[in-house]
Amino acid sequence: MTFSIRLHPRMSTSTVYAAVMKEISTDTDLFNACKEGNDLAYARIFDEYHTLLLMKAYYMLRHEQEAEDIVQEVFITLWDKKSSIQINTSLKHYLLNATRNKCINRLKKLQRQQKDHDLYRYSKDASTSFVPIENEELSHILHTAINEVTAPASRKAFELVYLEHKNHKEVASEMNITVGTVKLQVSKALKTLRQKLLPIK
Repeated sequence: MTFSIRLHPRMSTSTVYAAVMKEISTDTDLFNACKEGNDLAYARIFDEYHTLLLMKAYYMLRHEQEAEDIVQEVFITLWDKKSSIQINTSLKHYLLNATRNKCINRLKKLQRQQKDHDLYRYSKDASTSFVPIENEELSHILHTAINEVTAPASRKAFELVYLEHKNHKEVASEMNITVGTVKLQVSKALKTLRQKLLPIK
């Protein structure tokens, strides 16, 4: 798409912007212009959708800075990969979907970090001072303790949740049990691990 606009030498920046935007009337035109490197079109997309995407991200993450970071990533990706992006629905739908997917990935990452933190917490006695253990040694101790969880269902549920980072619903489907049973089995495994790991200080 090529725009042909006659500009007077004394036209201000705002006037030029208005002239360009007048010819770009739809989302399709905006994105096509953006794909050709038109930074004014890109700025228009940002201005038009930033608030909407921020609201979407905040609704999912409930964290203002995380939401802002996600939206920034969406717009950076839009510009960096503009030449290869194909939009089959609408620009609005594409941006909302991109924001949603990035939020889901961020939530999964936070969930994995929380699980790792919980597992680490069970490797020490909360009532005493803790001396860090080398990662390799701690890994060996943890796996040994996990293998000592005698109930097969508890051990498998624990491994799927904490080592393979699957959610309770996925584990329930894989083990053909209810979500409540998964939580119970994981709780039993954690109780056993805590007893095994209490001596570690």
